[in-house]
Amino acid sequence: MLREISQHTNIKLSVIAEKLIQHGLGAALPDPITGELHAAIARHACRSGPG
Repeated sequence: MLREISQHTNIKLSVIAEKLIQHGLGAALPDPITGELHAAIARHACRSGPG
């Protein structure tokens, strides 16, 4: 999913990972990353089907 977010936002994967770690420590997540993260989660949820 990190690779997808990186490709869809044109932000380096290492920057995506850094921002997610910072977010876990309380920092805000940039809007482009937030939007694509939600989209990636939705795409993967559709693939896995019902639990």
